[in-house]
Amino acid sequence: MVNEEQVKSEIIETARGLIQQFGIQKVTMQDIAKAANKGKSTLYYYFKNKEEILDAVVEEEMKEFFQRCKNAVDQEHEFNAKLKVYITTKIDILEEKQAKYQFLIENDLHHFGFSNYFKRVRFLFDDSEVLLIKSILHRGVESGSISGNSIAGDKEQLTAEIFLTAIRGLEMEVFIQKKIKNMEVKTDLMINILLNGLR
Repeated sequence: MVNEEQVKSEIIETARGLIQQFGIQKVTMQDIAKAANKGKSTLYYYFKNKEEILDAVVEEEMKEFFQRCKNAVDQEHEFNAKLKVYITTKIDILEEKQAKYQFLIENDLHHFGFSNYFKRVRFLFDDSEVLLIKSILHRGVESGSISGNSIAGDKEQLTAEIFLTAIRGLEMEVFIQKKIKNMEVKTDLMINILLNGLR
C-alpha cells in the first residue's frame, strides 16, 4: 500500500534539492518527476503545478527553521541565554539557507517572486514565533531579569511582536542584503536595547 505522506515528502525533498541547485525557473515538473523516480501523473496527483511544489518546499524550510530555533531555546535555562540563542540560531540558519539558495536568490528572486513566497509562508509561523518569544519573556520575569509590569496585560503581545519585528530586520540583512559582518555585535546591541526598555 502506498504511503501518500511519504511519497509527497519524497517529491518535496527532491524538488528542494533541484531548486537549490538550478533555481525554480529552470526546474520543470518533468525534472522533479525523473529525479524522484515518479511519473508526472504522480506529481500532479499531489501538486497542481510547480508553484504548489515551491510553496511546499518553502513551508518545509520554515518548519525546520522554527523547530531548530525552538530546540535551541529549550536547551537554555537563563533568560539572557534563551534570548540570545534564539536570535543567533535564526541568523545562523539564515546564513545556511542563504548559501543553499544562492542561485535561486540571485536568478529567480525577481522573475518568479520567490520573496513573496518566502514572506507569505513565513507569516504562517508568526503566531508560533510570538508564543516562543512570550515564553522567553516569562522566563525573564521569573528570573527577575525584567519587570513583570513591562509585559503585563496587552503589553505582552505587543512586546513579543516588537521583538519579532526587530529580529526580522536582522534576518533581512542576512537573507536579502547579505550583510553578515558584525552580526554578533549587532545582535548583542539589539538585545541590550530591548532589555533596557523592559527593565
